[in-house]
Amino acid sequence: MPKISFIGAGGVVFTYNLLGDIFSFPELAESEIALMDIDAERLRIAEMMAHKVAEQLGAHPTIKAYQDRKEALEGADYAINTIQVGGYPSTLIDFDVPKRYGLQQTIAETYQFLLTSFLGSVMIILQVKTGNSQALVLYLCELTYFWKRQRT
Repeated sequence: MPKISFIGAGGVVFTYNLLGDIFSFPELAESEIALMDIDAERLRIAEMMAHKVAEQLGAHPTIKAYQDRKEALEGADYAINTIQVGGYPSTLIDFDVPKRYGLQQTIAETYQFLLTSFLGSVMIILQVKTGNSQALVLYLCELTYFWKRQRT
């Protein structure tokens, strides 16, 4: 089974939605899930939530929590980056700047938000090293995920 690493897993809502999608595929229901976050409390909550999602969907993954990014990525087949660089103050900037130009912005509903989010995270993404040439960093899964939801 593949190993899927979530970097920034403490962003529980997005992690919850993605795990629900992942566990709904029989091919992924027994995956190894590596949850990583620098905030121990948010990581603990994400781990509990991951077990509940798996139970609700009848999936049987191996779920492990890490505070060290390199450990979480070791041997990963896929890495999903859900970090939020700058935390809540950075999010406020993402709202305030478009507002100055007459745009009402909500998270991930415009390509402008995704662009600013990506630019804020790109240096972190470039630092991700797994030692596994097949590992895939899926930062843009967020773009695809919300784009598909808008189209359906």
